[in-house]
Amino acid sequence: MHYLEPARQQQVIENAIDSLAAGGVLIIRDGDADLKEKHQGTKLTELLSTKIFSFNKTTNQLYFLSGKMIEALAIKKEVALQRVDHTKYTSNVMWVITRKEGC
Repeated sequence: MHYLEPARQQQVIENAIDSLAAGGVLIIRDGDADLKEKHQGTKLTELLSTKIFSFNKTTNQLYFLSGKMIEALAIKKEVALQRVDHTKYTSNVMWVITRKEGC
């Protein structure tokens, strides 16, 4: 997701949520830019992978997701949201979005 500009990120996530069937699950794993201190580790790993070792290719600026934006979308779309963070040195988290049964 961080290779897309913020407006496109939001559009992709909204489209994916809108496509979920009742009980469907969307999992997003990316860096949460809102976690300022831990995000420095994520930015370093992306610098290494895109600029130094070049195993991820991009010519664009990187735009990491905002957990607050994901939460706002979950509220707007009336879906359940779980945030899973098992990282110690980076801001890479998982957001698990679930369409409620019967919706």
